[in-house]
Amino acid sequence: MKSRFLVLFFISVISGLCCFPVDTGAAEPGKAEMLSIVEAFRLAIDHDASHAMAHQQYQADLELLPQAQAGFLPQLSLEGSQAMSDYQNPSNTLTSPVLNNTVGVYLVQALYQRNLFYGYKKAKGQVSVAELRYEEDRQRLALEIVENYLSIIRLSHERQLALGELENYKVRWQQADAALNLGRASLADMLEAKSRLEETEVRLLLIKRDRNKNVRNLKRLVGVTVAVDEMFSWSEQYQPLEWESEEWLALAKENNLGVKIARLEKKIGQSLLEERRSAHFPTLTLNASISDRDHDDLGVTQGSEAKISLGLKLPLYQGGRTISTVRQARSFLRQSEEKLRGTLELTSLNVQEIIDNLLTGKENIAVWREILAARTNALEAAEESHRLGFKDLIALLDTQSRLNLTLRELNNSIYDHLVQVARLHSATGLLDIEALKKIDSTLLPLSLLKKSASLSGNSQYRR
Repeated sequence: MKSRFLVLFFISVISGLCCFPVDTGAAEPGKAEMLSIVEAFRLAIDHDASHAMAHQQYQADLELLPQAQAGFLPQLSLEGSQAMSDYQNPSNTLTSPVLNNTVGVYLVQALYQRNLFYGYKKAKGQVSVAELRYEEDRQRLALEIVENYLSIIRLSHERQLALGELENYKVRWQQADAALNLGRASLADMLEAKSRLEETEVRLLLIKRDRNKNVRNLKRLVGVTVAVDEMFSWSEQYQPLEWESEEWLALAKENNLGVKIARLEKKIGQSLLEERRSAHFPTLTLNASISDRDHDDLGVTQGSEAKISLGLKLPLYQGGRTISTVRQARSFLRQSEEKLRGTLELTSLNVQEIIDNLLTGKENIAVWREILAARTNALEAAEESHRLGFKDLIALLDTQSRLNLTLRELNNSIYDHLVQVARLHSATGLLDIEALKKIDSTLLPLSLLKKSASLSGNSQYRR
């Protein structure tokens, strides 16, 4: 009882050490960083070039609002001029050229310009769209990190299995070769074991290639090499959750970022239409100025002058330009309405497909676990039959291959299910830090998994 308590205590200590937050500061050159998904995402926010571009675009779009507000404020300017003219007055006292110097301060204040109100409303919508597009890029980045991160874990499992297969086939090939020399095995047994050994070596090379690709992609996003498969993995006992289709469909229609953007673009289209229609309406402005004039011709008014006036402008005919721009804006509005309808339909289909994948994935995981138990027993029976001489080596290798295939399929099913969970949160606009923490919580420290496997006799880790 005491030894069991010590074992459990040792496992909890390992788990605590592996899950302890790591320093995500500057990494040593060539050294891999131990990062969770959340930590990798936080680093990527500051490093990824595409997200940096999206941030600058967002900052640029924010300036649309003060630009629209500027139209409501007074326009103040300082103007000066000097003119030279050549003419004669009746007294013939002027010398050529005649100079005219003017300097003044001019104020223009819009009192009623209908297009300014709708232009401001349009700018507010554009800023809201910019915020959603920036959030959309954040979630794009989060999903890309999850996919690469989990793919490295999946390939680490595959590599672990392939290394076990390689060692097993190597032993079987050596045994078959020795038995062939003694006349106790056929040439077919030896060649089959050798071919499976070479096939596994090729698969290891492909796994290494794919893993390196994911590691490079993750480094491009994060800025450092992440030692994913040296820190975390998922357990064979991973339990998928239940997912209610109707609930997530409703969330997607309300929170999907593409749907939100389409709704705002429809409102922007309405504001654009009203802004274009405003060209039919009169405008009213207040004009004020203070100026000082110095003229060589004493007969011309000189000195300071203050003036204030109201300006009314009623458009009558502009060559059909206003009517054309209104028709154009109406078409843009109809286009945005169709885009909203299409986005809602595609979002519903996408979420329903993800839900179906999650439900199917849950069933697949359960089925592959049952198959794993059956094929593990089948391998033990096949090994005993081969030892007694009832089965040849090829039959034993076939049984081992089927067991290894089952382990790979179970591994792939868990990976697919976790990726679909991330995609569901992305499709519903909810792939934030909290969602990433939930995915992180499904991963366990690799050292704890290996310790548990050794205590339980798990064949996957023994290989």
